[in-house]
Amino acid sequence: MKTQDLVLVPDDESSFGPICREALELHGYKVEEAASGEEAPERLQASPDAALLLSDVRMPPMRGLRLLERGREIRPEFPVIMMSGHATIKMGIEAMRLGALDFLSKPFDLEELVVRVKKAI
Repeated sequence: MKTQDLVLVPDDESSFGPICREALELHGYKVEEAASGEEAPERLQASPDAALLLSDVRMPPMRGLRLLERGREIRPEFPVIMMSGHATIKMGIEAMRLGALDFLSKPFDLEELVVRVKKAI
C-alpha cells in the first residue's frame, strides 16, 4: 500500500460512509465520500490518484451497477468493490460480470473490508 491510497465511497446510508472511513483510515487509507452514485463519476474524473471505488449496489437515483459501468467507462482498469445489504447471488454475479473485482454482503466485518481493499489495491 502506498501512503494514503485514496478510496472513493459513494453510499446512500449516511452512517455507512463514516464507518468505512474510520476503518480504512485506521489502516492508512484516505477516504473520500460521495453523497450519491451520481456524484461518484465526477469525483472519479477529478481524482486521478484514486486507487479504488467501494460502492453500494442500491443507491437512488443512480444504481450502483450503473455506477460500476460508468466507472469502467472512465477508467477501465479501475478496481471496484461492490457491496449490498440486500445481496443475492444473482446480484453478485451481475456485478462481477460488469467488472467488479469483489462483492461484499452487508453487514460485513470491517477487518474483512480492509483485507479486501488491500488485496484490490
